[in-house]
Amino acid sequence: MYQELETTDIQLPAGFTMRPAQMADVEAVVELLHASELKLTGHTQTTLEEERSEWAEPVFDVPRSVRIIEDAHGRIAAYGMVWDSMPNPVSIWFFGRVHPDYEGLGLGSALHQWAQVRAQEVLGRVPEDVQVVLNCQTASQNEAAHTLFTDFGYEQARFYWRMAIDFPEQLPPVALPAGIVIKSWAELGDSITLRQLVQTKQDSFRDHWGFVETPLDEAVEEYEYALKNDPLFDPWAYFVALDTTQENAIAGISFCYLQSQNMPTWGYLGTLGVLRPWRRTGLGLALLLHSFHTFHQKGYTRMELHVDAASLTGATRLYEKVGMSMADRTDRYQLVLRHGRNTTKTE
Repeated sequence: MYQELETTDIQLPAGFTMRPAQMADVEAVVELLHASELKLTGHTQTTLEEERSEWAEPVFDVPRSVRIIEDAHGRIAAYGMVWDSMPNPVSIWFFGRVHPDYEGLGLGSALHQWAQVRAQEVLGRVPEDVQVVLNCQTASQNEAAHTLFTDFGYEQARFYWRMAIDFPEQLPPVALPAGIVIKSWAELGDSITLRQLVQTKQDSFRDHWGFVETPLDEAVEEYEYALKNDPLFDPWAYFVALDTTQENAIAGISFCYLQSQNMPTWGYLGTLGVLRPWRRTGLGLALLLHSFHTFHQKGYTRMELHVDAASLTGATRLYEKVGMSMADRTDRYQLVLRHGRNTTKTE
C-alpha cells in the first residue's frame, strides 16, 4: 500500500547528504551507472550522450526530478530520477542506482522514499478517477533490488527479455508479402514524414500491454528532439514497409539504433510494428530480417532488442524463429499511487 512520506522523514546514513542534481552532475552519474551495469551484466549500457540529451529535454526539470546522494567527501554514491514529463502521466517511472561501493547502507531506501514523495506531484495532472502507477525495474539477478521494491510496496507486473543474435555468415532470405517493399527512411526522404512514422508506431502498439495514448503532436515533438540529439539515430536505420497495391500505404516499421550496450558493432532494434490489416502475412518477419541484413552488410556482428516475455502477440516466437535467444532479463514492478480507472492497455 502506498504510504505518504514527508521529505523530512527520509533517513540517510551519517556522512551522506541528498541534494537536487544539476546538469554538471551528468558525467559523474554516468560513471556511477557504468559501475553498476558492469557489476550486474558485464557491459555498460548508458552513454554520456544519451543521458545528457535526456536531461536536457525542454520538458524535463533536472533539479526537480533528479536527486544525488553524496558521501562526506562529495563523491556521488547514488542517484534517482522520477520521469513524469509525458503528456498523460498515468504510468510514470523511477530510476535509481547505488554505486557498488555503497550498497547495503540504505541509500536505495532513501531514494525510494524521495521518489514516493516526488511522484505525488502528478496526481493533480490526471483526472481524479484515473489510476496512477509508479514503475521501476531491475535486472532479474539483482536480489537486493527485488527485496527493496517489495519492502516499499511494489508488485512485480511484467518481465522483459533482452534477446540477441550473433549474425551467422548467411542470414535467411527476406520473403516479402505480395505488393510490399521495404525502404529506409533515408531512401524515402520527404515522401514519408516523421508524423506518419510516429502515428504508425502508436497505431501498431495499441494492442500491447501498458500502452498509454499520447497526443500525436506531443509524441512528434518528443521524436523531433530525440532525432536531433540522439547520436545513435540515423535515417538509414529506420525501415518502412510500403504496400504498393494501396498507393504505398505504410504497413509496418522497424526503428533501429546504431549501438547496443556501448558496443559499436552491435545494433539495437527499438521498435518493430505492423498495422492490423497486414498482420499474419509474414511482414513482421520480413521487416526483422531486412533490418538484420542491412546491419550485417554495414559490418555489424550482432543485433539486440527487448521484448515483453509475456506478450500475447507472439513476438518472442518470431524472434526465436530467426535464431535470437535470451541474453538477460529485466523485471518491472509497479506501485499504485492512486486507484481508479485503468487507462493503460491490459491483456
